[in-house]
Amino acid sequence: MSTYAYFFVRHGDDFIPLGDFSRNSIVYQLIDTLHTLPWEKITPLTQDTLDRLVVAANTKQDEIRCHIRTEKAHMDSIKDFNNAIEEKMDAILERENIIHEYEQDISEIQYAKSYFSFLAELIDAVRWDKRREDINIDEYIYAGIEIGYPTVEDIINDAT
Repeated sequence: MSTYAYFFVRHGDDFIPLGDFSRNSIVYQLIDTLHTLPWEKITPLTQDTLDRLVVAANTKQDEIRCHIRTEKAHMDSIKDFNNAIEEKMDAILERENIIHEYEQDISEIQYAKSYFSFLAELIDAVRWDKRREDINIDEYIYAGIEIGYPTVEDIINDAT
């Protein structure tokens, strides 16, 4: 059974769903490493938290790009091996498959960055809207683990 992180925007005492992501997704993994979400409860996500998530995603992308460069360097060195051509081709194909997986990871991270940026844009939209001065921007976007239908009683403000 998979675990899900749920995201919401608060409208008064209602929480409107913005998305859910399984623990296999990079969105879940990034938020799990940076911000502990409560189980069957929700906690607000601030602009600062969302900015840190984008930075963490950029860092992860940079790490993966470094791994890709390493794999490409290994591919270049394979041609100098004293192995049979078939063995060299198998080794190159293996490296190409690894690079392809890394490139898929980069695409998933790009999606996560876009999602976190979207959430930050929602906060910005109400920050500058004079008609929405009643909205606390630090209590506008919420997230939690395994909570599909939160209420105000489910809010925890001290999650780290």
